[in-house]
Amino acid sequence: MLLVWSLSRDNYKKSVVNTVSHSTRSYDTVNRSLHWIILEKFGCPPTFRAVLTALHDGANARVISAGGKSDPFTVESRVGQGCVITPILFNLFFAGVTNVFSNLLPLDTGIPINYRLDGNLCNLRRLQAKTKVRRENVIDLQYADDAAYVSCSPEHLQDTLNLLADSHSRAGLIINTTKSEVLAMRDPPQDPVTFPINNQDLKNVPQIPYLGSILTETCDITDEVHRRIGLPHHWRASCHEGTEAYTTQLSNKADAKRAQ
Repeated sequence: MLLVWSLSRDNYKKSVVNTVSHSTRSYDTVNRSLHWIILEKFGCPPTFRAVLTALHDGANARVISAGGKSDPFTVESRVGQGCVITPILFNLFFAGVTNVFSNLLPLDTGIPINYRLDGNLCNLRRLQAKTKVRRENVIDLQYADDAAYVSCSPEHLQDTLNLLADSHSRAGLIINTTKSEVLAMRDPPQDPVTFPINNQDLKNVPQIPYLGSILTETCDITDEVHRRIGLPHHWRASCHEGTEAYTTQLSNKADAKRAQ
């Protein structure tokens, strides 16, 4: 929410085009050799890199099916999904891929934000100061393999997607165009703009779920507020239904034992 509310005043009425990008089997296609190089570029200590290398390089695995086991085979790519450090490792890997093309984009690409690193972050009046206020352009919002690319210009977003597809290809990743979607936040709504990746047009949608929240083309959060207010009620109802089902199951087992 800080990113949204700290937008500079002259950009409140600008259009925002948001693309949520998904990679095909992203965790399974991470190039480990490139990953270790990226970690070194980001200043990861050699000792920690050695630990990560020992956990991944030379690892063997088996496939268990119907009680049988396959012969051992070497796992040469991927990071372990479910591991607590995997989201961090993948974020750094993805950031390295993004940095490859970010310097090739125009300086005004993305969404400009004003921010400060001192004081109370929630005091928006501090962003009106003449000094100590910094301004940056946000191009991407990333959490693990959930990546959103934002821009105030459709042309700049298309340039971003073109370079993104090229950097993905170089890193051994594949963009899943069937799951990647485009959301245009414009007031009033206008005709949708087509954004192709690898000669395939992305789907324009009126809303996109991102990290548990719903982003809409009208920037209205009414439905999101109602949804969050109703979550405790749905949770209690689900718990009640689960308890009743479990009680019924125990009762049926007791009746079956007495019948024997």
